[in-house]
Amino acid sequence: MKNRFTIHFDPPRYGWMHVTLSTDEGPAIFITASHIYKSVDDLLTALALLLKGSPTASVSWDEEPQEFDFCFEQDSGVVYFEVVKLPHGKRTRREGAGQMEVFSSSGTVLEICLPFWRALRALQCCMPLSEFETAWDPFPVEKLAEVNRLIKGTR
Repeated sequence: MKNRFTIHFDPPRYGWMHVTLSTDEGPAIFITASHIYKSVDDLLTALALLLKGSPTASVSWDEEPQEFDFCFEQDSGVVYFEVVKLPHGKRTRREGAGQMEVFSSSGTVLEICLPFWRALRALQCCMPLSEFETAWDPFPVEKLAEVNRLIKGTR
């Protein structure tokens, strides 16, 4: 694994949620994400795709006005994960124009997916689902259950 990382989601409040990616050296990225995008839902979809062998998956996080993309690419048993910061939150037609990689890691599909899975399970348990829905969006319980099944099948 390129560098071991953890991810943490704070309980959402008023449509905002803090997302922290850390390495062994300390915090690497701190995002204050808006609920505008269905990022938690999309992250679970991306993890399921990776666990099923998809070569790519991505998730967008809106920080208003900044945006970040979590990009996953899988090749020959290695998953490459990078976080890309978009310039002023604007997507451009020219791929890569002004985009900046702010975090990267690589490893097996489990080495990349497990930190996300653990953090999402903790997020699900951090507050009653009705409160989570009021503070963010409905928690994608069924998608987390699918990722649970896929992880158990991969171990």
